[in-house]
Amino acid sequence: MFDLKKIFKKIKSMQTEVITNTNGTAIKYSDGSMICYKEVWTQGNNEYETINLPEKFIDNKYQVCLTNNYNNSKSLIWTVGTKTTSSFRAYPLFASTSATPTMYSSANCIVIGRWK
Repeated sequence: MFDLKKIFKKIKSMQTEVITNTNGTAIKYSDGSMICYKEVWTQGNNEYETINLPEKFIDNKYQVCLTNNYNNSKSLIWTVGTKTTSSFRAYPLFASTSATPTMYSSANCIVIGRWK
């Protein structure tokens, strides 16, 4: 079982650097871990969107989570491919035939990995 008090105490004790630029926000922790976040937009008829990250990761073994923001995104499923240290491709897939392929959709994106 996880001791959440110990985990939060350790996180609070780590030195952090916060970087915000046009590609989102990155929080770099002194232990080498990094969390990036941003909002992602797509027009439904695009095959994929290239998502540039605010800071480079040490490798492409980071994890990505994309969650829909708005009601017009409810028929949309996101998947990830072609990861580099500074970007990845987000593929919007329509889960419903009633979805309009030209509508704009938005997702929150969180990326977790290592910067050193």
